[in-house]
Amino acid sequence: IWGKKSTGIPVTVVTSHTKNPGEVPAKVSKCVLDIDIYKNLPRVEEHTERTNHSSFVGTEFKLCIGGSWKSHGKFIKSYLQKLAVITPYASFSFDFVPGTGSKTTKVSLSYPRTSDNMPPLSKHVKHHPSSVNNLLIQQLLDITPKKTLLSFLTGELSGITKPVALRIISELSCGDSSFSPSMPPSSVTQTQINRICQILKTVTEFRAPDATCLSPAGEYNLRLGIQQHYNPDHLFTHTSKPGAVDGHPFLVEVGVAFGGSCREKVNVTRFANRIPLLFESGSDVCTKVCAKGIDWKAYYIDPVGSRVEVFVSIVSTKVPFKGTGKEYIADNVREIKDKVTRGIQACARQIKEILGVRKKLGDAKARRSKLTRYIPDASKALFGILQEVVKRNAEKPQEYAALISSVKSKKVTVDSFSDKLKLMVNEEVTKAEESDLIKSKGQGNHPDEQNFYIGPVKEEEFEWGKTVDTGKVFFVPRGKRHKFEGWGGA
Repeated sequence: IWGKKSTGIPVTVVTSHTKNPGEVPAKVSKCVLDIDIYKNLPRVEEHTERTNHSSFVGTEFKLCIGGSWKSHGKFIKSYLQKLAVITPYASFSFDFVPGTGSKTTKVSLSYPRTSDNMPPLSKHVKHHPSSVNNLLIQQLLDITPKKTLLSFLTGELSGITKPVALRIISELSCGDSSFSPSMPPSSVTQTQINRICQILKTVTEFRAPDATCLSPAGEYNLRLGIQQHYNPDHLFTHTSKPGAVDGHPFLVEVGVAFGGSCREKVNVTRFANRIPLLFESGSDVCTKVCAKGIDWKAYYIDPVGSRVEVFVSIVSTKVPFKGTGKEYIADNVREIKDKVTRGIQACARQIKEILGVRKKLGDAKARRSKLTRYIPDASKALFGILQEVVKRNAEKPQEYAALISSVKSKKVTVDSFSDKLKLMVNEEVTKAEESDLIKSKGQGNHPDEQNFYIGPVKEEEFEWGKTVDTGKVFFVPRGKRHKFEGWGGA
């Protein structure tokens, strides 16, 4: 629509697909598509099909948009960068070529694919009864092959069992005696459709909507995208259980990154069905939850001084946008707000665990520093007491006899005494550090240990072999087998 308003040039779509993965389609379809903005109807200017000589697979979408790159180019770059975070399985590039005589420099952006893990394909599901309206019920009644109203309710809508359907029909018949389980769907009038919709909106005994129609990015892809572009010191993700708003299923994916190349303060990046949302962030539920709903200091995070990136992706068959621009989701939808809050808190708790360990390690370091500072004075005082004992030639306590004799023979000096004291302090503080680390983590892992990801490799670049003596299998770069000692490729 923006291309139509700014340049008037129609869009061109070239597509070639097949149902069998790995198979090259035989034909390529090209469609030049315009839109009648007054009637809101498509206008096809060209629709042709040709043989697929280039083995093209996929969809290519071309459009021409007019605008000022100088003032708005930053938003395009921000959009593409955020898109690369949520879709690491996609490879795409962008080129801006200024016109002749323009002082604007050329811009080229490239985001290669780093994951072969595609999101799950969404499955076709039936409408949930709490999400229908009069028009939808009318359309379903017109096309249904069901012969009775009972079979229509249980077969064309999801979440309605036969006992619930019978109760609905019974309630419908209270105000209209023509309603019955055997009533043909084709005989339902418009007034009766209104009555059906009213009843469906009030029933609370339906099963929850089926979430298999959703296609989230997945925690692996989200982690990979964030790791690639922000390289944080710590990164945690969380995926909520499916929920429902007005009969439409949804789920929330959250990622929280700390340190590394993250920006200062708490920054929020929002997605709706894997599409970045750039504008009106101050009104969005995700931003409001981060600003007012999370006590960051309780997680050892300074919301002003720390570098934190929060990523929230809301996936739904009907995202409850506010406003015609569809750029933000209001915080008045309690179900979504609760899941966003819980997801951020789940990630923040894991960061708190690591920062808590680091805090304890820092406290131990400070304790060692303070104790070490007083060692020279303490050594002199204790050694002075021992020298006084030697001078008085008093009776030596049995447990200290060896020490006093060493002082008398000058085998132990104030310097050696100080060195021994430093060693003891270091051993005791180190032991306390290890104890705190194990208690905090529940295991002996160091807080600096992080997951790492191996990028995809091309199979043809490697070869494998098996050693004769041990039977171990090795994968090595092709042509480098001679560099491995003991290689006896079978």
